Amino acid sequence: MKKHIALFGMSILLLAACGREPSPENGSPSFPEENTTRLQEEAARALNSQEASEADFAPRGFVTSEGIPSHKFSGMETVDFKSKVTFEGEYLLLFTATGDERAQIQVSSPALGFANQPVPITSQDGCGFWTTASLSPGEYTFTAESLGGESCGLIAFICPLQRLESLPESLSGELPAAYVCTFLEDTAINYTFYDQRDIQRTYGPMAEFYLAGDGLWQETIYMESNAQEATGSASVPPGDLILYFHTSNWRIDFAS
Repeated sequence: MKKHIALFGMSILLLAACGREPSPENGSPSFPEENTTRLQEEAARALNSQEASEADFAPRGFVTSEGIPSHKFSGMETVDFKSKVTFEGEYLLLFTATGDERAQIQVSSPALGFANQPVPITSQDGCGFWTTASLSPGEYTFTAESLGGESCGLIAFICPLQRLESLPESLSGELPAAYVCTFLEDTAINYTFYDQRDIQRTYGPMAEFYLAGDGLWQETIYMESNAQEATGSASVPPGDLILYFHTSNWRIDFAS
């Protein structure tokens, strides 16, 4: 499986967008449907509206004490990142580190459920570490530590997980978003992904499928240069499938 995800390119967009016990494993084994219902109710209440805005379900960046959504390490250094959660529910967290391939970065957060977790150095299209957590409203922090003298950088995002009762024929959004759908048996799915942005040249990773509880299973949807449509298929084992779309104005059609 390919392991790429375009996080750095969307950082400015995500800044405009926008529990319970944390899940210590790389992807929790299940996401109760009532958590999504509660998440939607809490979002609506916070907005003093009957319906939550799409922006409330979009990813949000972790920021340093300087209010910056990333940090450049020039040597051994420890930096705290923070982000606010406004409603209760399941969340997807993604961490990307870039720089000298000899660099070493690790992240820790008791509240988010991980400690001394390495974040492998990748390209700007690579996600080094992802996990999930069940969270209540509040501010959450993690500590990032550079263990050597090499230059490297780190960026991290948190995104509410919206539950799908079943895989729909079509799914779309104006902002990046994440979903989770349960498969009870091995399932083959075909998809056509559409990038609906008004951009002449668009390419690279557009979406990721993760399998909760299995940090090695991953499927990436890529867009060829100058194309705005991509087709593919995935063989999904039983479990909770996380679908993470990290571009704006996207649509995906599914078929068995």
